[in-house]
Amino acid sequence: MVQTILQLTVRDILQRPLFQKAEAIASEEALNRTVHWVHIMEVTQVGHLLNGNELILNTGIGWHDDEELSLSFLQQLIDSGASGLCIELGTYTKQPIERMKQLAQCANFPLIFFHEQVRYIDITQDLHAYFIHQHHKMVSELYQTTQSPTPFLEEKLRLKQEIWLADWLSAQHSQVEIRNYLHTLKSTLKLNQAIVCVFDSKSTLQSLKNHDTSIIHKQMTAMALFENEGFYLLPTVLHHQMVLILIDQLPTSPIQERILKVIQRLPKTEMNQDPTVFSSLFGIGKPITNFTLLQSSYESALETIAIQREVGPLRRPFYQELHIYKILHHLKQSGELGPLIEDYIGSLLSMDRERNSQLLKTLKVYLALNGSKQETAKALFIVRQTLYHRLDKIAALLGSDYMQPHKRITIELALHGYEYLNGMMD
Repeated sequence: MVQTILQLTVRDILQRPLFQKAEAIASEEALNRTVHWVHIMEVTQVGHLLNGNELILNTGIGWHDDEELSLSFLQQLIDSGASGLCIELGTYTKQPIERMKQLAQCANFPLIFFHEQVRYIDITQDLHAYFIHQHHKMVSELYQTTQSPTPFLEEKLRLKQEIWLADWLSAQHSQVEIRNYLHTLKSTLKLNQAIVCVFDSKSTLQSLKNHDTSIIHKQMTAMALFENEGFYLLPTVLHHQMVLILIDQLPTSPIQERILKVIQRLPKTEMNQDPTVFSSLFGIGKPITNFTLLQSSYESALETIAIQREVGPLRRPFYQELHIYKILHHLKQSGELGPLIEDYIGSLLSMDRERNSQLLKTLKVYLALNGSKQETAKALFIVRQTLYHRLDKIAALLGSDYMQPHKRITIELALHGYEYLNGMMD
């Protein structure tokens, strides 16, 4: 029987070398939970960050001194369908919190404790490669069991290519191997730069097999459209997401506009069709010229999707154009965004909540207009005297040096962070 990616369990993960010294508190049912991916998560509000079946790595920095917050965080993970929670004991969390253990045991939810310092980045890299290789194994076994004659030759070749692409996306091929393989596909292929686009089509693709004829048809349609814009396309399905590897054949022509032109056309090819793939949220990774680094383009495409889950769909979802969103995303993931906001604009937020004083909005407009009082008053539809009164309050709360360059930059970052978490101010 062919093993599927859904058969990866917490028990399997615990056999990995980096987990050999970990302590697992889990029932048999908990150990049999399936794991599709792994995330480092230090925030205490899970929201819509998870899709389900993720193993969460956490240090406890956000909740270690607040038992109720720790229970709330754990309950959110359980409700979101996460597969388990790993906690490093030491720097922040000195010992397992008993009520967390009780809650986890009641929900048959695995808790895994590291009693020694571990590098979570090593764990994520190891497990991501593991998951991709399990996908590789699944497709390989399916390939081996396809013993049909000539009519299925094309299907066998497609399965073989999926195996190779999965390895490429997990940085398993050398530069020579990549060049040789791609030139067997097309001898005249120009290997100037490549970029990965990912469609977050899990809800659609989870119910379909990778080689469902409708998926193959969609991939062929995409290949034709991208070829017209100067790209050689290698499509695949990985973790129930449509992954498009684009190899640019027109490096002197702006890459982003050509990609957008095609992507805007793709949903129209699915009109009145079910299921749809190209109408979902998508992210475009960073372009790479060293083809062994395709994994970085893939991971940055996934990060672009994650950011859009926070701020909503972007008109141009290119990783290269996320700018401040990349900083805010990493600050939130590390648990540092909330404290930054509180430290630099928390006093304004409190005043606005208590008195509806509009100080935060006033500060945002004032900074955006580079400190022009006349333009700020006009933009806010208030008289100069009202503006002066608000600016005096802002200076009293933030300090009279709030317009000094270093402090101003940090305040603006906090303002953007507040909108990242709460939506744009009117």
